[in-house]
Amino acid sequence: QVPDGDVWKRMYVVGVNIGPATPGHFASEAPVESSLYLDWLRQIGAMRANTIRVYTLLPPGFYRALYSYNQENPQAPLYLLQEIWLKDPPEGNLYDQAFAEDFQREARDVVDAIHGQKDLAIVRGHAGGLYCVDVSPYVLGWLVGREIEPHVAISTNLRNPGASSFEGAYLKVAKGNPTEVWLTRMCDAVVEYEARQYNAQRPVAFVNWPPLDPLTHPTEGRLVDELGIRREQGEKLAPLGLGVQDDLDVVSVDEEKISPQPGLQAGYFALYHVYPFWPDFVFLDPQYREARDTQGLNNYWGYLLDLKKHYRRTPLLVGEYGLSTSQGIAHFVPNGMNHGGLSESQQGTGLVRLTGNIQQGGCAGGLVFEWIDEWWKSNWIAEDFEKPYDRKALWHNDLNPEQSFGILKFALRNPAPFVKVGEAPAPQPAAGADATAPRPPSIQAVETSFDPSALYVDLALNTTSGAVPDWSTGGYLLALNTCDAPCGSGQLPFV
Repeated sequence: QVPDGDVWKRMYVVGVNIGPATPGHFASEAPVESSLYLDWLRQIGAMRANTIRVYTLLPPGFYRALYSYNQENPQAPLYLLQEIWLKDPPEGNLYDQAFAEDFQREARDVVDAIHGQKDLAIVRGHAGGLYCVDVSPYVLGWLVGREIEPHVAISTNLRNPGASSFEGAYLKVAKGNPTEVWLTRMCDAVVEYEARQYNAQRPVAFVNWPPLDPLTHPTEGRLVDELGIRREQGEKLAPLGLGVQDDLDVVSVDEEKISPQPGLQAGYFALYHVYPFWPDFVFLDPQYREARDTQGLNNYWGYLLDLKKHYRRTPLLVGEYGLSTSQGIAHFVPNGMNHGGLSESQQGTGLVRLTGNIQQGGCAGGLVFEWIDEWWKSNWIAEDFEKPYDRKALWHNDLNPEQSFGILKFALRNPAPFVKVGEAPAPQPAAGADATAPRPPSIQAVETSFDPSALYVDLALNTTSGAVPDWSTGGYLLALNTCDAPCGSGQLPFV
Protein backbone atom coordinates (compact mmCIF):
# COMPACT_ATOMS: atom_id res chain seq x y z
CA GLN A 1 0.00 0.00 0.00
CA VAL A 2 1.09 3.57 -0.66
CA PRO A 3 -0.26 6.83 0.76
CA ASP A 4 -2.89 8.69 -1.22
CA GLY A 5 -3.65 11.88 0.65
CA ASP A 6 -5.02 10.88 4.04
CA VAL A 7 -5.69 7.24 3.07
CA TRP A 8 -3.74 4.20 1.88
CA LYS A 9 -4.33 2.60 -1.47
CA ARG A 10 -3.34 -0.85 -2.66
CA MET A 11 -0.70 -0.99 -5.38
CA TYR A 12 0.28 -3.96 -7.50
CA VAL A 13 4.03 -3.73 -8.14
CA VAL A 14 4.95 -3.43 -11.83
CA GLY A 15 8.64 -2.76 -11.96
CA VAL A 16 12.06 -2.84 -13.56
CA ASN A 17 15.47 -3.60 -12.06
CA ILE A 18 18.21 -1.06 -12.71
CA GLY A 19 21.77 -2.34 -12.82
CA PRO A 20 23.52 0.92 -13.73
CA ALA A 21 26.77 -0.38 -15.28
CA THR A 22 27.00 1.24 -18.72
CA PRO A 23 29.40 -0.12 -21.40
CA GLY A 24 33.01 0.17 -20.34
CA HIS A 25 32.18 0.02 -16.63
CA PHE A 26 31.72 -2.60 -13.94
CA ALA A 27 28.80 -2.67 -11.50
CA SER A 28 30.82 -0.74 -8.92
CA GLU A 29 31.29 2.16 -11.37
CA ALA A 30 27.77 3.56 -11.62
CA PRO A 31 27.21 6.79 -13.59
CA VAL A 32 27.04 9.99 -11.55
CA GLU A 33 25.04 12.24 -13.92
CA SER A 34 21.49 13.02 -12.83
CA SER A 35 20.54 13.75 -16.44
CA LEU A 36 21.27 10.16 -17.51
CA TYR A 37 19.21 8.67 -14.68
CA LEU A 38 16.37 11.10 -15.32
CA ASP A 39 16.27 10.06 -18.99
CA TRP A 40 16.07 6.39 -17.91
CA LEU A 41 13.32 7.09 -15.38
CA ARG A 42 11.25 8.93 -17.97
CA GLN A 43 11.49 5.97 -20.34
CA ILE A 44 10.63 3.54 -17.55
CA GLY A 45 7.67 5.70 -16.58
CA ALA A 46 6.51 5.69 -20.19
CA MET A 47 6.40 1.87 -19.97
CA ARG A 48 3.75 2.32 -17.22
CA ALA A 49 6.01 0.86 -14.54
CA ASN A 50 5.36 2.07 -11.01
CA THR A 51 8.46 0.71 -9.25
CA ILE A 52 12.21 0.45 -9.76
CA ARG A 53 14.71 -1.62 -7.80
CA VAL A 54 18.42 -0.91 -7.30
CA TYR A 55 20.91 -3.37 -5.82
CA THR A 56 23.02 -1.06 -3.74
CA LEU A 57 23.34 2.59 -2.81
CA LEU A 58 23.88 4.54 -6.03
CA PRO A 59 25.57 7.94 -6.44
CA PRO A 60 23.61 11.01 -5.24
CA GLY A 61 22.74 11.89 -8.85
CA PHE A 62 20.38 8.91 -9.04
CA TYR A 63 18.35 10.05 -6.04
CA ARG A 64 18.23 13.63 -7.29
CA ALA A 65 16.87 12.29 -10.58
CA LEU A 66 14.27 10.17 -8.79
CA TYR A 67 13.14 13.17 -6.77
CA SER A 68 12.96 15.36 -9.91
CA TYR A 69 11.00 12.74 -11.85
CA ASN A 70 8.46 12.32 -9.08
CA GLN A 71 8.05 16.08 -8.76
CA GLU A 72 7.26 16.09 -12.49
CA ASN A 73 4.78 13.20 -12.10
CA PRO A 74 3.02 13.59 -8.74
CA GLN A 75 0.04 11.51 -9.87
CA ALA A 76 2.16 8.60 -11.12
CA PRO A 77 5.45 8.56 -9.21
CA LEU A 78 8.05 5.81 -9.43
CA TYR A 79 8.55 4.00 -6.15
CA LEU A 80 11.90 2.54 -5.12
CA LEU A 81 12.89 -0.81 -3.67
CA GLN A 82 16.29 -0.08 -2.13
CA GLU A 83 18.64 -3.00 -1.62
CA ILE A 84 21.42 -3.04 0.95
CA TRP A 85 24.23 -5.04 -0.64
CA LEU A 86 25.75 -8.02 1.17
CA LYS A 87 29.41 -8.84 0.62
CA ASP A 88 30.94 -12.32 0.80
CA PRO A 89 31.31 -13.33 4.45
CA PRO A 90 34.71 -14.64 5.58
CA GLU A 91 34.80 -18.45 5.48
CA GLY A 92 31.13 -18.39 4.53
CA ASN A 93 30.10 -17.38 8.05
CA LEU A 94 27.48 -14.64 8.27
CA TYR A 95 28.02 -14.48 12.04
CA ASP A 96 31.59 -13.24 11.73
CA GLN A 97 31.50 -10.31 14.13
CA ALA A 98 33.41 -7.80 12.04
CA PHE A 99 31.41 -8.77 8.94
CA ALA A 100 28.04 -8.38 10.71
CA GLU A 101 29.03 -5.03 12.20
CA ASP A 102 30.20 -3.79 8.81
CA PHE A 103 26.89 -4.79 7.20
CA GLN A 104 24.86 -2.98 9.86
CA ARG A 105 27.03 0.12 9.42
CA GLU A 106 26.39 -0.06 5.66
CA ALA A 107 22.65 -0.38 6.32
CA ARG A 108 22.62 2.72 8.52
CA ASP A 109 24.47 4.66 5.82
CA VAL A 110 21.88 3.65 3.23
CA VAL A 111 18.97 4.66 5.47
CA ASP A 112 20.59 8.02 6.17
CA ALA A 113 21.30 8.61 2.49
CA ILE A 114 17.71 7.85 1.50
CA HIS A 115 16.54 10.45 4.01
CA GLY A 116 18.99 12.98 2.57
CA GLN A 117 21.15 13.03 5.67
CA LYS A 118 24.52 11.59 4.65
CA ASP A 119 27.87 12.77 3.37
CA LEU A 120 29.82 9.68 2.32
CA ALA A 121 33.50 9.71 1.45
CA ILE A 122 34.40 8.49 -2.03
CA VAL A 123 35.77 4.96 -1.66
CA ARG A 124 36.77 2.75 -4.58
CA GLY A 125 33.95 0.36 -5.40
CA HIS A 126 31.33 2.28 -3.39
CA ALA A 127 29.05 5.20 -4.12
CA GLY A 128 29.78 8.40 -2.24
CA GLY A 129 29.08 12.09 -2.12
CA LEU A 130 26.55 14.42 -0.55
CA TYR A 131 23.10 12.85 -0.16
CA CYS A 132 20.93 15.87 0.54
CA VAL A 133 17.64 14.94 -1.18
CA ASP A 134 15.02 13.13 0.91
CA VAL A 135 13.45 10.44 -1.31
CA SER A 136 12.13 8.36 1.60
CA PRO A 137 8.46 9.09 0.71
CA TYR A 138 9.03 7.11 -2.48
CA VAL A 139 10.87 4.15 -0.95
CA LEU A 140 8.50 1.20 -1.11
CA GLY A 141 10.68 -1.12 0.96
CA TRP A 142 14.10 -2.25 2.13
CA LEU A 143 15.73 -5.31 0.58
CA VAL A 144 18.34 -6.78 2.91
CA GLY A 145 21.28 -8.57 1.31
CA ARG A 146 21.44 -10.46 -1.95
CA GLU A 147 20.96 -14.07 -3.06
CA ILE A 148 22.92 -16.19 -0.59
CA GLU A 149 24.81 -19.10 -2.14
CA PRO A 150 24.01 -22.54 -0.69
CA HIS A 151 27.57 -22.98 0.59
CA VAL A 152 27.24 -19.80 2.67
CA ALA A 153 23.99 -21.00 4.25
CA ILE A 154 25.46 -24.44 4.93
CA SER A 155 28.67 -23.02 6.43
CA THR A 156 26.74 -20.52 8.54
CA ASN A 157 24.44 -23.24 9.86
CA LEU A 158 27.31 -25.58 10.71
CA ARG A 159 29.36 -22.91 12.48
CA ASN A 160 26.51 -21.52 14.58
CA PRO A 161 24.36 -24.47 15.69
CA GLY A 162 22.97 -22.68 18.75
CA ALA A 163 21.31 -19.86 16.76
CA SER A 164 17.73 -21.13 16.36
CA SER A 165 15.54 -18.21 17.43
CA PHE A 166 15.43 -14.44 17.66
CA GLU A 167 12.88 -11.99 18.98
CA GLY A 168 13.43 -8.37 18.09
CA ALA A 169 11.35 -5.26 18.42
CA TYR A 170 9.84 -5.74 14.95
CA LEU A 171 10.49 -9.31 13.75
CA LYS A 172 10.88 -12.70 15.37
CA VAL A 173 11.72 -16.23 14.30
CA ALA A 174 11.33 -19.48 16.21
CA LYS A 175 12.81 -22.87 15.29
CA GLY A 176 14.77 -21.34 12.44
CA ASN A 177 18.17 -22.31 11.12
CA PRO A 178 21.11 -19.97 11.86
CA THR A 179 20.93 -18.34 8.40
CA GLU A 180 17.23 -17.52 8.84
CA VAL A 181 17.95 -16.13 12.30
CA TRP A 182 20.79 -13.90 11.03
CA LEU A 183 18.68 -12.50 8.18
CA THR A 184 15.80 -11.81 10.59
CA ARG A 185 18.20 -9.93 12.89
CA MET A 186 19.46 -7.78 10.02
CA CYS A 187 15.94 -6.94 8.81
CA ASP A 188 14.94 -6.03 12.35
CA ALA A 189 18.02 -3.83 12.72
CA VAL A 190 17.18 -1.87 9.56
CA VAL A 191 13.60 -1.23 10.67
CA GLU A 192 14.73 -0.34 14.20
CA TYR A 193 17.29 2.20 13.01
CA GLU A 194 14.89 4.02 10.69
CA ALA A 195 12.16 4.06 13.33
CA ARG A 196 14.53 5.42 15.99
CA GLN A 197 16.32 7.93 13.79
CA TYR A 198 13.49 9.16 11.54
CA ASN A 199 10.26 8.02 13.20
CA ALA A 200 9.36 6.11 10.03
CA GLN A 201 8.83 2.55 8.87
CA ARG A 202 8.53 0.82 5.54
CA PRO A 203 8.16 -2.83 4.49
CA VAL A 204 11.23 -5.04 4.68
CA ALA A 205 12.40 -8.31 3.10
CA PHE A 206 15.61 -10.18 2.43
CA VAL A 207 16.55 -11.34 -1.06
CA ASN A 208 15.93 -15.02 -1.80
CA TRP A 209 16.04 -17.36 -4.80
CA PRO A 210 15.04 -20.92 -5.84
CA PRO A 211 18.33 -22.60 -4.76
CA LEU A 212 17.28 -21.84 -1.16
CA ASP A 213 13.53 -22.30 -1.49
CA PRO A 214 11.78 -24.44 1.16
CA LEU A 215 10.29 -26.80 -1.45
CA THR A 216 11.40 -30.37 -2.25
CA HIS A 217 12.61 -31.12 -5.79
CA PRO A 218 12.83 -34.80 -6.80
CA THR A 219 15.04 -34.11 -9.83
CA GLU A 220 17.84 -32.55 -7.76
CA GLY A 221 20.75 -34.50 -6.31
CA ARG A 222 23.91 -33.62 -4.43
CA LEU A 223 27.25 -33.60 -6.21
CA VAL A 224 28.59 -36.41 -4.01
CA ASP A 225 25.58 -38.55 -4.95
CA GLU A 226 26.14 -37.83 -8.64
CA LEU A 227 29.80 -38.77 -8.42
CA GLY A 228 28.89 -41.96 -6.56
CA ILE A 229 26.55 -43.00 -9.36
CA ARG A 230 29.20 -42.25 -11.95
CA ARG A 231 31.75 -44.37 -10.08
CA GLU A 232 29.25 -47.23 -9.91
CA GLN A 233 28.96 -46.98 -13.68
CA GLY A 234 32.70 -47.54 -14.00
CA GLU A 235 33.97 -43.98 -14.41
CA LYS A 236 37.39 -43.26 -12.95
CA LEU A 237 37.19 -39.97 -11.07
CA ALA A 238 39.77 -38.03 -9.11
CA PRO A 239 39.34 -37.95 -5.31
CA LEU A 240 36.76 -35.41 -4.15
CA GLY A 241 38.32 -32.57 -2.19
CA LEU A 242 35.95 -29.77 -2.98
CA GLY A 243 34.79 -28.60 0.45
CA VAL A 244 31.25 -27.25 0.90
CA GLN A 245 29.40 -27.28 -2.42
CA ASP A 246 26.72 -25.04 -3.89
CA ASP A 247 24.34 -27.98 -4.20
CA LEU A 248 20.69 -27.12 -4.74
CA ASP A 249 17.79 -28.35 -2.61
CA VAL A 250 20.00 -29.25 0.37
CA VAL A 251 19.47 -26.14 2.52
CA SER A 252 16.65 -23.60 2.66
CA VAL A 253 15.76 -20.15 3.92
CA ASP A 254 12.05 -19.96 4.72
CA GLU A 255 10.35 -16.60 5.22
CA GLU A 256 7.21 -18.32 6.54
CA LYS A 257 9.07 -19.04 9.79
CA ILE A 258 9.48 -15.30 10.39
CA SER A 259 6.69 -13.26 11.95
CA PRO A 260 6.24 -9.50 12.30
CA GLN A 261 5.87 -8.16 15.83
CA PRO A 262 2.94 -5.86 16.63
CA GLY A 263 5.27 -2.87 16.39
CA LEU A 264 5.98 -3.49 12.70
CA GLN A 265 3.12 -1.56 11.14
CA ALA A 266 4.71 -1.27 7.68
CA GLY A 267 4.84 -5.03 7.00
CA TYR A 268 7.14 -7.85 5.94
CA PHE A 269 7.26 -9.77 2.66
CA ALA A 270 9.19 -12.41 0.70
CA LEU A 271 11.17 -11.48 -2.41
CA TYR A 272 12.30 -14.15 -4.90
CA HIS A 273 14.20 -14.10 -8.18
CA VAL A 274 12.32 -16.56 -10.42
CA TYR A 275 13.32 -17.46 -13.99
CA PRO A 276 11.89 -20.14 -16.31
CA PHE A 277 15.27 -21.68 -17.22
CA TRP A 278 17.21 -22.03 -13.95
CA PRO A 279 17.74 -23.97 -11.75
CA ASP A 280 17.15 -27.10 -13.79
CA PHE A 281 14.44 -28.37 -11.42
CA VAL A 282 12.22 -25.48 -12.53
CA PHE A 283 11.78 -27.27 -15.88
CA LEU A 284 12.68 -30.86 -14.91
CA ASP A 285 10.39 -31.57 -11.96
CA PRO A 286 7.40 -33.50 -13.39
CA GLN A 287 4.71 -31.37 -11.79
CA TYR A 288 6.24 -28.24 -13.31
CA ARG A 289 6.75 -29.76 -16.77
CA GLU A 290 3.08 -30.74 -16.91
CA ALA A 291 1.71 -27.39 -15.71
CA ARG A 292 -0.39 -25.40 -18.17
CA ASP A 293 -1.35 -21.76 -18.33
CA THR A 294 -3.79 -20.27 -20.83
CA GLN A 295 -1.19 -20.60 -23.62
CA GLY A 296 -0.19 -24.22 -23.02
CA LEU A 297 2.59 -26.07 -21.23
CA ASN A 298 4.51 -23.73 -18.94
CA ASN A 299 6.93 -24.99 -16.30
CA TYR A 300 7.31 -21.44 -14.94
CA TRP A 301 3.64 -21.36 -14.07
CA GLY A 302 3.97 -24.69 -12.27
CA TYR A 303 6.91 -23.58 -10.14
CA LEU A 304 5.35 -20.22 -9.34
CA LEU A 305 2.13 -21.85 -8.12
CA ASP A 306 4.09 -24.28 -5.95
CA LEU A 307 6.10 -21.44 -4.42
CA LYS A 308 3.02 -19.31 -3.80
CA LYS A 309 1.24 -22.28 -2.22
CA HIS A 310 3.97 -22.44 0.42
CA TYR A 311 3.84 -18.73 1.26
CA ARG A 312 0.33 -18.65 2.66
CA ARG A 313 0.68 -15.68 5.03
CA THR A 314 3.75 -13.90 3.63
CA PRO A 315 3.21 -11.73 0.52
CA LEU A 316 5.39 -12.97 -2.37
CA LEU A 317 7.04 -10.44 -4.67
CA VAL A 318 8.98 -11.65 -7.74
CA GLY A 319 12.03 -9.41 -7.55
CA GLU A 320 13.56 -10.59 -10.84
CA TYR A 321 12.29 -12.32 -13.98
CA GLY A 322 13.53 -11.88 -17.51
CA LEU A 323 14.69 -13.32 -20.83
CA SER A 324 17.91 -12.81 -22.77
CA THR A 325 18.43 -11.97 -26.44
CA SER A 326 22.00 -13.29 -26.70
CA GLN A 327 23.03 -15.57 -29.54
CA GLY A 328 24.46 -18.06 -27.03
CA ILE A 329 22.09 -20.32 -25.08
CA ALA A 330 23.07 -21.51 -21.59
CA HIS A 331 19.93 -23.55 -20.77
CA PHE A 332 17.18 -24.99 -22.96
CA VAL A 333 13.56 -25.10 -21.77
CA PRO A 334 10.83 -27.26 -23.35
CA ASN A 335 8.49 -24.32 -24.03
CA GLY A 336 11.22 -22.24 -25.68
CA MET A 337 11.80 -19.65 -22.93
CA ASN A 338 15.50 -20.47 -23.01
CA HIS A 339 18.43 -18.82 -21.26
CA GLY A 340 19.44 -16.83 -24.34
CA GLY A 341 18.86 -17.34 -28.05
CA LEU A 342 15.70 -15.24 -28.30
CA SER A 343 14.90 -12.42 -30.68
CA GLU A 344 13.72 -9.13 -29.23
CA SER A 345 10.20 -9.97 -30.38
CA GLN A 346 10.36 -13.35 -28.62
CA GLN A 347 11.75 -11.66 -25.53
CA GLY A 348 8.83 -9.23 -25.45
CA THR A 349 6.22 -11.96 -26.01
CA GLY A 350 7.81 -14.10 -23.31
CA LEU A 351 7.92 -11.25 -20.81
CA VAL A 352 4.22 -10.58 -21.37
CA ARG A 353 3.49 -14.24 -20.64
CA LEU A 354 5.64 -14.35 -17.50
CA THR A 355 4.16 -11.05 -16.30
CA GLY A 356 0.69 -12.52 -16.64
CA ASN A 357 1.73 -15.66 -14.75
CA ILE A 358 3.02 -13.59 -11.83
CA GLN A 359 -0.19 -11.59 -11.56
CA GLN A 360 -2.53 -14.53 -12.08
CA GLY A 361 -0.58 -16.58 -9.55
CA GLY A 362 -1.53 -14.19 -6.76
CA CYS A 363 1.86 -12.55 -6.25
CA ALA A 364 2.30 -8.99 -4.98
CA GLY A 365 3.93 -7.99 -8.27
CA GLY A 366 7.07 -8.47 -10.31
CA LEU A 367 10.12 -6.60 -11.56
CA VAL A 368 11.62 -7.30 -14.96
CA PHE A 369 15.33 -8.00 -15.12
CA GLU A 370 16.62 -5.64 -16.40
CA TRP A 371 16.65 -2.07 -17.70
CA ILE A 372 19.98 -2.03 -19.58
CA ASP A 373 22.36 -4.64 -20.99
CA GLU A 374 25.35 -5.06 -18.69
CA TRP A 375 28.51 -5.89 -20.60
CA TRP A 376 30.58 -6.77 -17.51
CA LYS A 377 28.66 -9.92 -16.60
CA SER A 378 29.93 -13.49 -16.96
CA ASN A 379 28.34 -16.80 -17.82
CA TRP A 380 29.79 -20.30 -17.78
CA ILE A 381 29.56 -20.80 -21.55
CA ALA A 382 31.82 -17.82 -22.29
CA GLU A 383 33.75 -16.70 -19.20
CA ASP A 384 36.86 -18.81 -19.92
CA PHE A 385 37.40 -16.77 -23.09
CA GLU A 386 36.81 -13.32 -21.59
CA LYS A 387 40.43 -12.35 -21.16
CA PRO A 388 41.79 -10.13 -19.82
CA TYR A 389 39.03 -9.90 -17.22
CA ASP A 390 39.57 -6.22 -16.44
CA ARG A 391 38.76 -5.31 -20.08
CA LYS A 392 35.63 -7.42 -20.48
CA ALA A 393 33.33 -4.47 -19.78
CA LEU A 394 34.66 -2.74 -22.91
CA TRP A 395 33.06 -5.20 -25.31
CA HIS A 396 29.75 -7.03 -25.64
CA ASN A 397 29.93 -10.81 -25.81
CA ASP A 398 26.84 -11.82 -27.75
CA LEU A 399 27.34 -15.47 -26.77
CA ASN A 400 26.91 -14.55 -23.09
CA PRO A 401 23.22 -14.57 -22.06
CA GLU A 402 23.93 -12.54 -18.93
CA GLN A 403 24.92 -9.54 -21.05
CA SER A 404 21.67 -9.32 -23.05
CA PHE A 405 18.73 -9.17 -20.62
CA GLY A 406 18.28 -5.44 -21.05
CA ILE A 407 15.19 -3.73 -22.35
CA LEU A 408 17.56 -0.94 -23.41
CA LYS A 409 20.37 -2.11 -25.70
CA PHE A 410 23.65 -0.35 -26.38
CA ALA A 411 24.91 -0.47 -29.99
CA LEU A 412 27.00 1.74 -32.23
CA ARG A 413 25.12 3.25 -35.15
CA ASN A 414 27.91 2.20 -37.53
CA PRO A 415 30.92 -0.08 -37.16
CA ALA A 416 34.45 1.11 -37.81
CA PRO A 417 35.36 1.74 -41.48
CA PHE A 418 36.05 -1.42 -43.47
CA VAL A 419 39.73 -2.12 -44.10
CA LYS A 420 41.05 -4.26 -46.94
CA VAL A 421 43.09 -7.14 -45.53
CA GLY A 422 44.08 -9.06 -48.65
CA GLU A 423 43.37 -10.75 -51.93
CA ALA A 424 41.88 -14.22 -52.10
CA PRO A 425 42.74 -17.06 -54.49
CA ALA A 426 40.16 -18.54 -56.81
CA PRO A 427 38.02 -21.19 -55.11
CA GLN A 428 39.16 -24.78 -55.55
CA PRO A 429 36.75 -27.72 -55.81
CA ALA A 430 36.58 -30.03 -52.82
CA ALA A 431 38.28 -33.41 -53.04
CA GLY A 432 36.15 -35.78 -55.11
CA ALA A 433 33.92 -33.01 -56.44
CA ASP A 434 32.81 -32.83 -60.07
CA ALA A 435 35.39 -30.60 -61.77
CA THR A 436 32.85 -29.64 -64.44
CA ALA A 437 30.25 -28.40 -61.94
CA PRO A 438 29.64 -24.65 -61.76
CA ARG A 439 31.87 -22.86 -59.27
CA PRO A 440 30.88 -19.94 -57.10
CA PRO A 441 32.23 -16.52 -58.08
CA SER A 442 35.81 -15.94 -57.04
CA ILE A 443 36.68 -13.59 -54.19
CA GLN A 444 38.28 -10.35 -55.32
CA ALA A 445 39.09 -8.95 -51.87
CA VAL A 446 38.46 -9.38 -48.16
CA GLU A 447 37.63 -6.42 -45.93
CA THR A 448 37.01 -6.34 -42.19
CA SER A 449 35.41 -4.02 -39.69
CA PHE A 450 34.39 -4.24 -36.04
CA ASP A 451 32.37 -2.77 -33.22
CA PRO A 452 32.28 -3.76 -29.52
CA SER A 453 29.92 -6.65 -30.30
CA ALA A 454 31.23 -8.27 -33.47
CA LEU A 455 33.84 -8.69 -36.18
CA TYR A 456 32.48 -8.06 -39.67
CA VAL A 457 33.98 -9.68 -42.77
CA ASP A 458 33.03 -8.44 -46.25
CA LEU A 459 33.82 -10.67 -49.23
CA ALA A 460 33.96 -8.76 -52.53
CA LEU A 461 33.00 -11.27 -55.25
CA ASN A 462 33.84 -11.26 -58.94
CA THR A 463 30.38 -11.11 -60.48
CA THR A 464 31.32 -9.43 -63.77
CA SER A 465 30.04 -12.46 -65.68
CA GLY A 466 26.70 -12.20 -63.93
CA ALA A 467 27.32 -15.24 -61.74
CA VAL A 468 25.88 -15.21 -58.23
CA PRO A 469 26.51 -17.70 -55.41
CA ASP A 470 24.23 -20.72 -55.35
CA TRP A 471 24.11 -21.37 -51.63
CA SER A 472 22.34 -24.71 -52.13
CA THR A 473 25.39 -26.23 -53.83
CA GLY A 474 28.39 -24.37 -52.39
CA GLY A 475 29.74 -21.51 -50.37
CA TYR A 476 32.80 -19.94 -48.86
CA LEU A 477 34.83 -21.16 -45.91
CA LEU A 478 36.14 -18.47 -43.55
CA ALA A 479 38.88 -19.51 -41.11
CA LEU A 480 39.72 -17.23 -38.18
CA ASN A 481 42.73 -17.70 -35.96
CA THR A 482 42.04 -16.22 -32.53
CA CYS A 483 44.52 -18.06 -30.33
CA ASP A 484 47.75 -20.01 -30.53
CA ALA A 485 48.02 -23.78 -30.74
CA PRO A 486 46.95 -26.13 -29.29
CA CYS A 487 43.72 -24.15 -28.79
CA GLY A 488 41.06 -24.46 -31.47
CA SER A 489 41.01 -26.57 -34.65
CA GLY A 490 44.07 -27.18 -36.79
CA GLN A 491 42.30 -28.66 -39.79
CA LEU A 492 39.67 -27.12 -42.04
CA PRO A 493 36.60 -29.18 -42.94
CA PHE A 494 35.86 -30.02 -46.59
CA VAL A 495 39.48 -29.36 -47.57
